[in-house]
Amino acid sequence: MESLGHCIRQAVDNGLWEPFQLVRGGLLVSLLLFADDLILYAKATMAQAELIDKTLYDFVSNGESIRFWHDQWNPQLAALIHYRHSHAEVHDDLLIRDVSDTSSWDWELLSELLVPEAIPYLYNIPAPSPLAGLDRCFWSCDMNGKFTVKSTYIKLSESAWDIKESK
Repeated sequence: MESLGHCIRQAVDNGLWEPFQLVRGGLLVSLLLFADDLILYAKATMAQAELIDKTLYDFVSNGESIRFWHDQWNPQLAALIHYRHSHAEVHDDLLIRDVSDTSSWDWELLSELLVPEAIPYLYNIPAPSPLAGLDRCFWSCDMNGKFTVKSTYIKLSESAWDIKESK
C-alpha cells in the first residue's frame, strides 16, 4: 500500500491527480490508508477516473505475473511495447521481475530495452520485491467493462473468502 500511496503522491505532485479539498484553502486529500482498507479522493471527472484506472489497474508487488511489454503497469505510460528501443528483442514472456533484482531495477537492462524518454517514468515506481506478495488487480470492472462500487466489492469479497488463500 505504501508503494501505491507513493504513485498517487507523484501523480498529485505532477498535477495529474486532482485531490479533494475539504474547505477552501484547506488540506488536499488524495487518499486515506487504513490497516486493510483504502479510500481514494479525486475530482469527479472522466479524466480523473481514467487516471485512477491507470494507477490502480495492475499494481506491482512481486512482479511475477505482470508482463513487462504488454501489461500497462506504469500509470503514466501505455504498454511499454510502444517505447521499446529499436534494437531490443521483444520476448512476450518477459515479466517485471525479470528486469529487477531483489527490490531494485536493473537500470542497465532497462536502458537497453526502452527508449531514453521512457526511463524517467520508472524512477519513482518501486521495483518489485519478492517479499511484497502477489501482484493484484485492485480495480475491477463488471461484465460490461464498467467500474462500479459493486464490481469492486464483489472482486474484494471473492479474494477475501477464497478458501484456497486461507489455507
